Amino acid sequence: VKMELLQSHLSVCQLIINQILEECQNSLAGARYDRNKPHGGRYSRWGYNEGSVRIADEKIGIKVPRLIDHQDDSTFNVPEYTSMQDNRAGEERIMKGMLKGLSTRNYQE
Repeated sequence: VKMELLQSHLSVCQLIINQILEECQNSLAGARYDRNKPHGGRYSRWGYNEGSVRIADEKIGIKVPRLIDHQDDSTFNVPEYTSMQDNRAGEERIMKGMLKGLSTRNYQE
């Protein structure tokens, strides 16, 4: 039961991370199919790269949105992906909080 719960937790984390990265992509390139682009249309969507983020001791695969900068024709991953990979400080706290909330059904702590 605990393994199933952990796998479910990792799936939820994967969905949340993908959603966060998608929102970051939208903030730079605008919503998909929207003609009103932020930043004067400087950035556009440019597909996805495969990536991973570590949650506790597990690596989870994610789709990393890619963008193109039309000013210098360079492509790059959304910057938040790099900060997610570098952020290991709060990871254990988040994991403990999630498990405590799931085990006691006290989701607000």
